[in-house]
Amino acid sequence: MKNVEVNRIIMKINPIEKFQALYQTARAESTLQQKGAICISTLDSDGFPDSRFVDLKEVTAEGFIFCTDYESNKGKSISQNNKIGLTVWWEHIETQIRIKGKVSKVNTEQSQQYWLSRSRSAQLTTWASNQSQPLSHSVSLTNNLAKYSKEFETVEVPKPPMWGGYLIRPIHFEFLTFRQDRMHIREVISLIGDQWHKSFLQP
Repeated sequence: MKNVEVNRIIMKINPIEKFQALYQTARAESTLQQKGAICISTLDSDGFPDSRFVDLKEVTAEGFIFCTDYESNKGKSISQNNKIGLTVWWEHIETQIRIKGKVSKVNTEQSQQYWLSRSRSAQLTTWASNQSQPLSHSVSLTNNLAKYSKEFETVEVPKPPMWGGYLIRPIHFEFLTFRQDRMHIREVISLIGDQWHKSFLQP
């Protein structure tokens, strides 16, 4: 009986479910075109933080999934250091969320599903562009796009081997509820062992 009660207490603290509920509210009330935009931060080869916005593809029981070119700058950074930060600021619901975690590739089958959810134009651009590489001349990029548009004209655009999904498995959350008087509510939920523990920070 005692173990059952402990499990109930642990289950009440599920930061991924808390994120999901806030995310659904933020999306429903957002006027932005890119409603799934999240900021992810990696460390580059010189040890500097490197941040950019990506599209949050899915929130699962394990964490947060985004997709990219594995050979892009972020892909290279992740291959060297799998520690990652995730940040969102949803002004319209007065919420900021900061997450720390570790990231790894999802399997090929999952990546294929995310690839099929992309628009055809986005798929063709992925084939035409070597993401993050220097652009010598815009004509070469335009020519590449024309080349692959012709090559895949009558078939579905296949997923390139260098493109796929990443899963961020979180270990630390900070939920900040914004208040006009600056007495923000800062709720911290950290994974210690296999249990989530909650505390609060001063604003």
